[in-house]
Amino acid sequence: MRTDHTFAHLHLGGLALACLLIPHFSFADGPSQPVSKQEVSKLLPRGVDMLDPTEVADYSRLVNLGDRAYPALVELLVEEQNYIIISRILGVFVESKGDKTAPIQAIRNLLRTNAHWRTSVKMKLVAADVLSKIGDHSDCESLYPLVADDNERVRIVSLRGIAKLGDEECAIRVEAILAPRREQLGPTEAKRDATIDEGQKCVRTLRAKKGTDGSTPEQ
Repeated sequence: MRTDHTFAHLHLGGLALACLLIPHFSFADGPSQPVSKQEVSKLLPRGVDMLDPTEVADYSRLVNLGDRAYPALVELLVEEQNYIIISRILGVFVESKGDKTAPIQAIRNLLRTNAHWRTSVKMKLVAADVLSKIGDHSDCESLYPLVADDNERVRIVSLRGIAKLGDEECAIRVEAILAPRREQLGPTEAKRDATIDEGQKCVRTLRAKKGTDGSTPEQ
């Protein structure tokens, strides 16, 4: 997947190495109770490139907090409109350890009900990418509508997420969603269409997950 389709475009991809170079803070080793929204908000980096060592350290602290920070981060995610800050929050969900149930549910709800998330190409791209990283089979339901999105990048990232999370039954859904597009384009144009091509790859991947004896092979 091209990184310019995801929150990695904001240079979060290199943070894993940066975090290894920063000592673990005792703040993350305290009682396993949720951290306040105020404290979490202070730690969220605001810089576009996050090159400031202080911001890198703060981000590392958030990652180390794991799901202790999730309640506050989910609340901030629902309130926030700034894409950079939203991408930081989602980055913490991906890179940290803990029960991802609440973050995943929040992303699902925002994609379904929040006007900004439903109309912004950047938000749909980052949401689809994050769900593909921390979600499971049930998150394909949130990705199906994006397969028919007006934006080609959104369609492709969503199809790749479904290919990763789904199974053979999902292949049937993908084919049904893409059928009108294939018919509208016609045989010649459909062969050159990036979405149809990605859809075919997705379907092949999903069907390959089923064993030759009819069972799903162990991962």
